[in-house]
Amino acid sequence: MNKSRIRDRASQATQGLEQTWELLRTLIPQLPPAVVVVLNTSSRRRQLGDFTPSVWRYRHEQNVHEIGISPDLFHTPEEVLCTFLHEASHAVLFASDRHSPQHIAGCSPDGYYHRKEFRDTCRELGLECLFKNRRYGWCLTQWPADGVPERYHDILHLLKGTLPWGTGKQKIQRLQGDKPPASGHTKLLCQCAQPRAIYVSMSVKTAGGIVCRFCNGIFRTEDARHGGEAGTPVRGGPGEPLLGLAAVAHARTVVSVCLSARLSAACHRSG
Repeated sequence: MNKSRIRDRASQATQGLEQTWELLRTLIPQLPPAVVVVLNTSSRRRQLGDFTPSVWRYRHEQNVHEIGISPDLFHTPEEVLCTFLHEASHAVLFASDRHSPQHIAGCSPDGYYHRKEFRDTCRELGLECLFKNRRYGWCLTQWPADGVPERYHDILHLLKGTLPWGTGKQKIQRLQGDKPPASGHTKLLCQCAQPRAIYVSMSVKTAGGIVCRFCNGIFRTEDARHGGEAGTPVRGGPGEPLLGLAAVAHARTVVSVCLSARLSAACHRSG
């Protein structure tokens, strides 16, 4: 821990965080450049990290991302590095699948629910990723029980030598995730190029035959949808009941249009 002078702490912290991101880019080839900032603790007390895509001006019609790290974590460099990898997972997913109608940087279009794509990317980067609840999904990240993987030891050594005293001093406890829901509403997709999604109860799903007015295709689960012939609407078989969207609404399904959205809310690592 660096006990630098008060007037130097912000610059010292920023320099260490920027170096950390650049070192991570050498280990994670698909990780894009980003502007790294220290978060304002008075307005973002519960927020340990933040990924905001394409906000800093870089070139004409091209912006770069912002990565924010809370000084509440500076007393525990391991947690700073863990938070970096949480935000790096968002950045990797944004770069690799930025036009996906299903998610934005691994989150649902509203920016809250962390999907299985985010979970899988975190695990690939060496983190343990746990399910929190139906609101935030797979947003809880921490190091596995055996600690920081060896490939990150040099970066951890850098953080220990450069981070000044921050704003927190409490020991961060290991997180306990919740069990993912085994039942509930099922997501169905239509056959449009940018599919719309509806969430239906098991009884409505079993009845089948929910038709999209635009592509005239049946709403199906994601796995079943990709099982059909590419470019061809998947229709119901003979005798299969065709339910209009009004009937779906009457059955209390939830409709969400997955055409385009922006990540409008900051992603939380543990809150």
